[in-house]
Amino acid sequence: MDTISKIKKSILKNSGLILFIIIILMNKYSSFAQKNKNTPISFGATIGTHISGNSLGGFYTVTGNLYKNKNLISLGLCMQNRACSPNGMRIGYSRILSGLDNFTFDENEVEDDIEIVESRFQLYFFSTLQYTHNAYLSKGATLLENQNSISKDNDKPNYSKTKLSTIEACVGFGLNTKIGKNIFWSNYIGLNSYYHTNYINGMYIDQSALAITLGTTIGIKFFKN
Repeated sequence: MDTISKIKKSILKNSGLILFIIIILMNKYSSFAQKNKNTPISFGATIGTHISGNSLGGFYTVTGNLYKNKNLISLGLCMQNRACSPNGMRIGYSRILSGLDNFTFDENEVEDDIEIVESRFQLYFFSTLQYTHNAYLSKGATLLENQNSISKDNDKPNYSKTKLSTIEACVGFGLNTKIGKNIFWSNYIGLNSYYHTNYINGMYIDQSALAITLGTTIGIKFFKN
């Protein structure tokens, strides 16, 4: 089975989650562009790390962000912790569920007679799409492969140099904590669906599956206030 056929099979297998994420991204992008057109767009950036059950270990990410009201669109690079250079891209959308984009709770803050209530926390929803190219298996996954995989000749192959390219979609929730005037710390958890495009038949790990993603980031944003 060639790579294109494998991708089609995985898309069909995980079509529900993928369709859900696409609908969210399209709907929220439309809202991002159309709602409150006069609201200025803020800029920011984040650096972080995350790990999921895709057998590739941890990743570092650097993203540039566009903020408008409670919405955020991000685009950036990701690098596996075993790599020496960026080997993937990541795009995401998130929306604040509690409080405002500037860590206040009062939506009528523009009124002079309304007291602004500040908060150090924000709960948010997020969705991401990520592609990584030729990433090594994690050390734990490599050990499992070398112990359990069987080649066509019934020999024990060595997977220490094996590289996999992977498509991954994720949705979940996170918490922002304000730690400075323009700096925040974010922790999140999500459900992801991954697919290894150049999977080697006979490997012990799954070619595609659902898994949990855990991540943390440090970000900077220039708030309106």
